[in-house]
Amino acid sequence: MVDYKNGYNVVEHEDNEQLCAYLLGKAIETGFSHELYRVTVVQPNAGHDEGRVRSFDMAAKELKAFQKTYRAGIERREEAEREFDDAQEQASAAWAERWLVAGDHCMFCDAQAVCPARIKLAQDQAAIDFADEPRELRFKQREEDVARIMKWAPQLEALIRAASG
Repeated sequence: MVDYKNGYNVVEHEDNEQLCAYLLGKAIETGFSHELYRVTVVQPNAGHDEGRVRSFDMAAKELKAFQKTYRAGIERREEAEREFDDAQEQASAAWAERWLVAGDHCMFCDAQAVCPARIKLAQDQAAIDFADEPRELRFKQREEDVARIMKWAPQLEALIRAASG
């Protein structure tokens, strides 16, 4: 199986849950008829230490173990969906607090501009309250401060694109 990614953000190929899900689907489709399944990531626009074409193998036994974890995730999503349908407006913040977990995986989500967990993560990382008027941030120009802030640049840019688009 080959997963072509045209973007500029590097996708790690080993132990990537999305890629494992692709392999699981192929294994189920073939009745787990192979001992080993391979997925190859092709990223012509994103440099990676191991190259722009990388592969990851999983044994059928590993995929069966992953299937249990994946099924548990699906059941958790179904539970969250049931609670969301039952939630009243005043309880929606409690629902979000319980079920929404923001992180790097949010980068391509269409809902990130309105997601309370994503907004809170951005606020926490920026250490400001977005309800206030913008003000100049001042910090010592230490290398570790700049590195810490810059690692969040793609996440904040994605949030801004989602809000404006």
